[in-house]
Amino acid sequence: MTSTTRPWADWEDWHAGLYARRLVRAESIVASLALLADADTFLEVGHEMVRTWPHAARHNLDHMWSGRRAWIGQASCCYAHGATADETKQAWGGLANAVQARANAIADEIADAYHRGWRYAQTLFTD
Repeated sequence: MTSTTRPWADWEDWHAGLYARRLVRAESIVASLALLADADTFLEVGHEMVRTWPHAARHNLDHMWSGRRAWIGQASCCYAHGATADETKQAWGGLANAVQARANAIADEIADAYHRGWRYAQTLFTD
């Protein structure tokens, strides 16, 4: 079975402003730092984001393997408090290496759970 992609205009993350170009907001950086550093909250928000944004998740988790960790972190921050990718990137640079490693492990857990669920839910009638 082949996997199809949807045009960027269908991605929920795009509509939420993840890729927006605007002045960086300090409050978004602080909120992103807090989210990425809180393992339990990041895991919960990440799972919810993937379920709520199925088109963006399918594109980024099925077709963009090399950037899936970054996308999960950025999209989770956008979903939770409207941060742009640029704001989340700035927050990421402010995290200690150990916190970054833990956040990457959480992102891997979210992606792995997505793929386990997606494989089991496959039918001939997927869009």
